[in-house]
Amino acid sequence: METQVLIDAETEGCKQVYHMVDGEIVPYQYAGVAVCRRGSEEARVYQLFEEHCDLYFCKDQKPEEFPFYPVPVFAVFALDSKGNCFGTIGGIGDLEEDYYPVGMVDRHGQAWRLTANLREFLSMAIFYPDWRRCADQGETAPWQEELAEALSLDRNTEALAFLADFLEGKAGFSLYPSKSAVPNACWTTLEQK
Repeated sequence: METQVLIDAETEGCKQVYHMVDGEIVPYQYAGVAVCRRGSEEARVYQLFEEHCDLYFCKDQKPEEFPFYPVPVFAVFALDSKGNCFGTIGGIGDLEEDYYPVGMVDRHGQAWRLTANLREFLSMAIFYPDWRRCADQGETAPWQEELAEALSLDRNTEALAFLADFLEGKAGFSLYPSKSAVPNACWTTLEQK
């Protein structure tokens, strides 16, 4: 196995850098848990997600509170009442960017890739709030319409098919019990200037 060059995303102030190996540029890969905290401006949106979708967006969680170490970075943005956490894989995503798939680490430490991006995940959570049981809700409830309008989302009729495809595939990231358990890792630190 080839040595991985990793940067611990849990360290303050990391940024994207590149490394030369035998004259070729090799990108460093971020690893660890990053926590994406919710803003305070959309309180109603977060309340609706909590009440109807069992999604609690991160407020004051810290990376060390999560009992796993992912490679690549897993940017946790929400939790549910069962102890599962949800995040973007490989970087921090938002509604405008679709670079990073959304994954879940369940309370047993299993990793799953759920959707291609955050927009798809939120659409699935809104229109299929019981997606964990793969049940179609049929009619759109007023709270679903309010959330969809606030986030400019449409019902994606293929969301559950996408979920089934993703659940059959690989997670897209690996979990380790700690940073020191990552095999063949060459850790580096970055100095802020």
